[in-house]
Amino acid sequence: MSGDVQCILAVAPLSRGFGVFVCEISGKPIDWFVREVREIARHKNARCQVELDRLIQDHRPSVLVLEDHRAAGSKKRARIKRLLDLFAEHAEDAGMPVAKYGPYEIRVALGLPKNANKIEVANVVARRVPALKQRLPQEQPIWAHEDYGMPIFVAAGLTLAHLASRASSSAPFD
Repeated sequence: MSGDVQCILAVAPLSRGFGVFVCEISGKPIDWFVREVREIARHKNARCQVELDRLIQDHRPSVLVLEDHRAAGSKKRARIKRLLDLFAEHAEDAGMPVAKYGPYEIRVALGLPKNANKIEVANVVARRVPALKQRLPQEQPIWAHEDYGMPIFVAAGLTLAHLASRASSSAPFD
């Protein structure tokens, strides 16, 4: 990516890798995907960090946006908590600002009640970021695995919370 465009990089870790959402500071989406990391469990965080390094190198974001696993409502496993901390430490060591938002902050920024589920979050994200509508996850039975694309919507929700916190929530998306 050209160094001329400032962007926001949001990542949402999960057991198989992490969801990515990249947008310009203005809010225009640039890229979104799920980065799978298939490694032996004890090396997965290190491999995820290598993948994050590539994203930082490719996009040169002005801020890294992560979920605050210490915030009320966050339900992350120990490995994911360590990974979020590693991502934050790595970005800060590189001189990149890190913004963290808890699940409740995301929901409030999207105009949802604090107890809204991920499908409700994804629906609001898809309305605000029409480019993601085709990837909108369907509600799954409680025994089924989460939809593969859900981490993209979590990362986009983090980005929207960040934009809202900067009083830029009205930025257009296309």
